[in-house]
Amino acid sequence: MSALVVISSTNAIESPQRPFYKTELYPLLRRINYYLMRWVRKKFRRLKTFNKFHRR
Repeated sequence: MSALVVISSTNAIESPQRPFYKTELYPLLRRINYYLMRWVRKKFRRLKTFNKFHRR
């Protein structure tokens, strides 16, 4: 089954354009990295004690 996604063009027109700051992505990327490293540590036993990527 495929889902049809309809994107309304009115939202793009109504919302003002703002500059893109890649620093706004850092918290999201840090969280993704944390979950990914947790998954890797669970999957591979030899990395269980790899403490470099503990959550700050």
